[in-house]
Amino acid sequence: MPAGTDEAKLRTLFEPFGEILSIAVQKDTQNALKGSGFVSFKDPNDAMNALNNLNKKLSEDGTYLLVSQHISKKENEVSSHGKQAPIGQALAKSFDSNLFIKNIPTGVSEDKIKEVFEKCGNVISVKFRVNPHI
Repeated sequence: MPAGTDEAKLRTLFEPFGEILSIAVQKDTQNALKGSGFVSFKDPNDAMNALNNLNKKLSEDGTYLLVSQHISKKENEVSSHGKQAPIGQALAKSFDSNLFIKNIPTGVSEDKIKEVFEKCGNVISVKFRVNPHI
């Protein structure tokens, strides 16, 4: 979520999609916003509509809103049939579009990488992993 998003801002963002039963924004032990939260809709179809319209939407601050269906711990338990848990399935689907690139020259910036790859499609984020052993 964009920095500073509280329950009122979250409500404003999701309210156009249907009746909201509850909203909660996560906070740390010092009561600072953690950048995530939960929205519960009365109608599951409204929730799916919000997910389809808001997931990966570019925010005013240049970040992308990531919206996914909430899966409770109980729903995520591995079944006795050996099927992958719902969170594992969702993660596998999310990572289908992720790329790992290595041997990037030292002087290349994250902005340059984004510029190059945007020719192929929408780039949500670029992360450089710094090797601590160098």
